[in-house]
Amino acid sequence: MTAERFDLHDQRSPSLPPLEAWKDPEAWLDLKTGLPKQGRTLLEVPTDSRDFIKIDELTALVKTTLFKDEFEWKHDPANRETRSDDHHFYFTAEEYGLVANNGNAIPRTFRELSPNIGRMPRQFHNAIHAFTEKPAMPSMDNMYDYIRSYQLAHAAFKRLYLTANETVTVMGSFAQRRRSVAQGLVKPKDELDSIGEEILKSTFRRHFSRYSDAVEQFKETEGKEIVYKEHEALKVTRPTLVARKMGAIVNRKAVIIRLDSIGMAA
Repeated sequence: MTAERFDLHDQRSPSLPPLEAWKDPEAWLDLKTGLPKQGRTLLEVPTDSRDFIKIDELTALVKTTLFKDEFEWKHDPANRETRSDDHHFYFTAEEYGLVANNGNAIPRTFRELSPNIGRMPRQFHNAIHAFTEKPAMPSMDNMYDYIRSYQLAHAAFKRLYLTANETVTVMGSFAQRRRSVAQGLVKPKDELDSIGEEILKSTFRRHFSRYSDAVEQFKETEGKEIVYKEHEALKVTRPTLVARKMGAIVNRKAVIIRLDSIGMAA
């Protein structure tokens, strides 16, 4: 790679990462424009027997094939080229829409599920479109089964999160009471305090029982990895940890793709 080629950087399209990000830019890019090279080879999208994309394998394939491990991916919300945005792994929107499918909403619903959307740097998003084959649409039956599994798993996941959160709130009430006793605001042997103590204990038992039931229900839910791949963390049954870990996931619209952890040596 000559210095002159890097001097052309400002004249190249910023839609893809800069030359210094690439392992072999001449194989993939028009070095003058920074755009995809004509006649380029497209990477095969890894899929399972149902034609579902193996998203972890796909993102690893693109990153490790095209880009250097040491390249630092910038995340600047003010820059339209380096800000993060959402990539629908199943495209195009028109092909999954109602018109193209005779009013059938299954493809559109499937495409818009959060596990099928990845939040990633815009330039990496563009690289997936430019250098990978267009994935085939799974069958209606397979998409329907996936949607149903997701909805069941998400309902169990949400119940688990809510019951964990409620239990944590009751635990906070106990902690507040201990602080009040320590500060002399409440006398432990007062009759009213004894009633309050029993109310708190009863409330905690009720909420913890609901939480324990929710843990078991989620563990037995088929397809729970669709919603929460880290479900093995449920071996830790402390509701505080579960509520904290799941809070950022329960309402997410896309899976966060962390490029900096892909392809790095262990």
